[in-house]
Amino acid sequence: MAQNPVSLAGHMGKVTKEDLQNDAYKTGWFDMEFTSYEPSFTPRQKKVISSRDFQVVIILGTWCSDSRTQVPRLFKIFSALGISPQITLITTDKTKKVIEPGFVHITAQYVPLIIFRNSKGEDVGEIIETPKKTLEADMTAILKKIK
Repeated sequence: MAQNPVSLAGHMGKVTKEDLQNDAYKTGWFDMEFTSYEPSFTPRQKKVISSRDFQVVIILGTWCSDSRTQVPRLFKIFSALGISPQITLITTDKTKKVIEPGFVHITAQYVPLIIFRNSKGEDVGEIIETPKKTLEADMTAILKKIK
């Protein structure tokens, strides 16, 4: 498990998917949402998401219902497509202050903040709190910007 402080308001700092699956509160929220979510793609969405070289930075709160919904769903989408983009998970408490070195410049007014980056690490788009349409549709619109 990641060696980061845990407060009553949630984890702080970089974590792994496994940390979320085994969270300190033992509620099983990650696995429940991951298992129950059924991704829905158009053929075009599958092609765009699967064919792009991208990275993801996710700022989330383990205490936040939107984080507990959207983050496992995002992992389920990647699993369903058989892709493994580089994902950096950074947790924050209710202040939403990012304390992880190298990421302190990120301001997260709302969580989850899902930032998509091209292969050079440049930001190309983000999903804030909840998708405008669906994760699949919003991610496709963002990733189309990557050539």
